[in-house]
Amino acid sequence: MPAAHAAVTEPAATALHAINMSLKAMARPLPEQRTLILGGGAIGLLAALLLTYFGFSAASIAYQAWGADLGQDADERTRLTAAREGLGLLGVLAAASLPSLLAPDLATGLARLCW
Repeated sequence: MPAAHAAVTEPAATALHAINMSLKAMARPLPEQRTLILGGGAIGLLAALLLTYFGFSAASIAYQAWGADLGQDADERTRLTAAREGLGLLGVLAAASLPSLLAPDLATGLARLCW
């Protein structure tokens, strides 16, 4: 195992254990509950990263399941999924090309994008 991976293994395991213990401590975790992480060290930062990942995963699954709820048959679900993915790709391409559209050089375009 590379040294960089080994250095992150213990703080990541501790952060994941803390998240698991906090979920077990709550009788019934609710989606609208907030989390406070005290400490900006390796464990605190990894806990924030893991919680963000878990939250995004839950939102992403709900977002992807939305097409199945809207479509009556397989063809309609396929069209909805294709439209969602295609429009998402267009959004990524628009965001990637925006700095070059704002200015002739990339550095000025990124500065203008950040205002």
